[in-house]
Amino acid sequence: MMAVPTLPLRAIDESSPSVERLRAELAASSYPAVRQLSCHLDEDHVILCGRVPNYYLKQFAQSLLLRLCSGYRLLNRLEVLSDQRRINMASKPHQDDELCIGVGNDH
Repeated sequence: MMAVPTLPLRAIDESSPSVERLRAELAASSYPAVRQLSCHLDEDHVILCGRVPNYYLKQFAQSLLLRLCSGYRLLNRLEVLSDQRRINMASKPHQDDELCIGVGNDH
């Protein structure tokens, strides 16, 4: 079995992507669902969290952050909602995304 090559990991330092920069990239999207997403950093991961209505936006959001994450692993924890869940979620007030509660630290 061949080993899968991975990017070298590094600790967060001054050259690391900031949470503010990553979130600004999401906030600048023309897609409202992407603007609502959150992300977190830990020592060797960028963690993308939230809910999107389709797999296209899941991949789109990942691609936005991936180019800023050189040397880090990007964990895409986005949930794609079914039609019924989108209807149910639209009727609820927006709250912090429980998919990411307790995940990572903001640096």
